[in-house]
Amino acid sequence: TIDTTSWQTYEDKTNGYSIKYPADYLIKMQTDGYVVFDPKSIDTPDTTYLHISVTVEDNDFHTYRLGVLTDPSVQSDSVSEEDVTIDGLDGKKITLKNALGETIIHYIVNYLGKVYDISVSDSVDSEILNNVLASFRINQLADDVDIFDTNEFTGKACVSNNDCGAFPCYENKCLVKQCTSDSECLAGTCGQYATPVLGYCTTIDVL
Repeated sequence: TIDTTSWQTYEDKTNGYSIKYPADYLIKMQTDGYVVFDPKSIDTPDTTYLHISVTVEDNDFHTYRLGVLTDPSVQSDSVSEEDVTIDGLDGKKITLKNALGETIIHYIVNYLGKVYDISVSDSVDSEILNNVLASFRINQLADDVDIFDTNEFTGKACVSNNDCGAFPCYENKCLVKQCTSDSECLAGTCGQYATPVLGYCTTIDVL
């Protein structure tokens, strides 16, 4: 087994998650919604693909999943899927090969309108990968909080949609607003379809 006591913890407060990575890895790239951990600071022609990345998008889970499956660089006959649980949430493990023949694994899960994608190549040691996945935490709301309760989130300060239940975070406040069209919501959509908050701006709303 791997001793993870010296591992580093990466926390993304904006996107509401944390993850641990090996002490000999470094943060190779970091932008809004995307981070790469890698044991090498510079790529070389003989680089073995050992990096781990996390992508976060405000997106519908099935739309994001379809984007992974239909990426032009993916060898369509190489794709396999299985159900997984990540931080207690139902997700998907998608294994595929890219145009270079490298095997890439996507672990995707969603929570309150955000999709989280932990991606690795099969060159990553399985014990390292298992410990990275086990360490992944989304800042989920407490079980006793009704994420659709307008009173709970009206006027609440926020840094991301995760702080607002079903409602969008706009200009650092939860946007709990009645609406008749998407254009009134500034962020998110107007709940007119399959949503428990009918007629309010929401991030959980699908046709």
